[in-house]
Amino acid sequence: MVSAKSRLFFVEYSESFLPSVLWYTSGMSNIVLLFGEDQFGIHEKLDFWKAKFIEKYEGDINLDEFEGNTPPNQIIEAAESVPFLGEKRLIVVKDFLKTQDADSQKKMVDLLNKVPEFTTLVFLELTPPDRRKSLFKKLQKQARLEECKSLIGNDLTEWIISRVKALNSEIEWGPATYLGSLIGNDSWRLKNEIEKLATHTQGKAITRETIDKMVSGSANTTVFKLTDSLGQRRAEEAINLFHTLVEKGEAIPMIFSMLVRQFRMIIQIKELQSQGMAHAQIASKIKQHPYAVTSMASQTANFSEKELEIIYHKLLQIDRGLKTGEFRYQVSDQREFMLQIEKFILECCAK
Repeated sequence: MVSAKSRLFFVEYSESFLPSVLWYTSGMSNIVLLFGEDQFGIHEKLDFWKAKFIEKYEGDINLDEFEGNTPPNQIIEAAESVPFLGEKRLIVVKDFLKTQDADSQKKMVDLLNKVPEFTTLVFLELTPPDRRKSLFKKLQKQARLEECKSLIGNDLTEWIISRVKALNSEIEWGPATYLGSLIGNDSWRLKNEIEKLATHTQGKAITRETIDKMVSGSANTTVFKLTDSLGQRRAEEAINLFHTLVEKGEAIPMIFSMLVRQFRMIIQIKELQSQGMAHAQIASKIKQHPYAVTSMASQTANFSEKELEIIYHKLLQIDRGLKTGEFRYQVSDQREFMLQIEKFILECCAK
């Protein structure tokens, strides 16, 4: 049976800025699988646990970290070692489920029951684990799973507000939502941008004007502006935005794929609008930030269904031409691909 002290360790030290999905199960609560899409959230949570462990037990002498290719026997032997001049041992194993083959994972399954109560064993996975493997199934049933999901919608906005407040600054819901739509759910970059904004405002409220002044949007934001220019038939502006992306080092195939994605979303939103869906319902349906859906919904008015059909057909033609060799693309020679996109822009903007 797991002792109250063993359970207390992670009850006491699981707080974090980032929300996570928690399963509290009977059995091996001193064995944890920490995983998810949000790598920043994973690292922050682990760093918090390690810092608190070191603080509580006065050093890291009983804290061990292993790479995923470490043999299962070696990990369990470390777990079984009695803590040196302390009560607890913390062991972190990085990317074991990703690195080890099925036989090694099965061996770990057989060994997990040997982990003593004085040891907390954390499996840290920075890529989604294969849920079909025996080790994941064992952990899912008997251990504690903590998943750091990518933040979207209101969760992302609330996270931004909480980070700003932690830096003794202020931001209202509207600017926080705008910042989230500008950067997306890249929490590493959001953290850095929030720190920069808080330093600049020195305790004053962060406004949308401040964000526009201090934060350069992601490539997705520029593609949004490019699409808006196409809808307004502003060819020169659209060409300039396209060149801006190229000059910033964005790969042309990536720019093209973002254009395809943008128009696919506009088509989806237009269709769902015609069914009478509200923006919040559409955002939930297509799994996008509500602010992004609201913004793109305004773009749907710029295109008729027939125009969107023609635009999407043109994009498919470019894609087919690239795959069949009708035009060349090399990292060292991007001119033909650039010309195809510039031609697409001019055709979209033609009256």
